Amino acid sequence: MTRCHMLGCAWLVIGGALVPQASAAGDSDDYREVQGGNNLGLRLRPDNEADFVTSGLRNGDRVRVLGGEKHQGHRWCRVEFEGYIGWIGQARLRPP
Repeated sequence: MTRCHMLGCAWLVIGGALVPQASAAGDSDDYREVQGGNNLGLRLRPDNEADFVTSGLRNGDRVRVLGGEKHQGHRWCRVEFEGYIGWIGQARLRPP
């Protein structure tokens, strides 16, 4: 088993597969900025077909990263934004 961080998303590598890893207390202040569009949304689960929790995220909005998961070949981050918790594609985030 190997632990690694990819853009703040916590991952645990087991036998070559990425699985989500619970965030440690030190990860709670891991912030990223939204990039790649305006009116982006957070989803209920890490899937492009999942319903939205909220929308209206814009370039430069700051989100707090809570964890991560790989789904259908894409990396997702579980984040908090203005009291909402949901999932956004890792490619939509950048360091602040």
